[in-house]
Amino acid sequence: MISTVDPDARHGHKTAAWGFDGYKGHIAVDPDSEIITDTTVTPGNAGDASVTEDLIGDLLDDEDRVDDAKVFGDSAYGTGEFQQRLDYEHIDSGCRTQPRRHFRTRPRPRP
Repeated sequence: MISTVDPDARHGHKTAAWGFDGYKGHIAVDPDSEIITDTTVTPGNAGDASVTEDLIGDLLDDEDRVDDAKVFGDSAYGTGEFQQRLDYEHIDSGCRTQPRRHFRTRPRPRP
C-alpha cells in the first residue's frame, strides 16, 4: 500500500526509469467529431489492455455502426486477444501490435 489516505493507489511505470504513484486515466475519442465517448480510471499497476473493451463498448454494442469502423491505440492495446475480438466484430484495427517474444527452448551450448 503506497498511501494510507488512498489505499487503491498503486505504483505504476511507463519505462524502467520512469515510475509514478497513483492512477492511469484512459479515454476513448471519436476521431471525426473529437468528442470524448468514454473515460475510465485504473490503478497505476493495471495494464492498459484491461479496459479496452470497456472503452469501445459503445462501438461493440452498436448494431448500426458503419462498415469502416476503426480503433486506434498504441501497442499496450495491441494484445492478440483484443485484436481477435476486433476481427470477430469486423472492426479494423489501427493499434500497434505487440512484438513477438522469442523464448529459448534449450540453453545455448558452451564453447
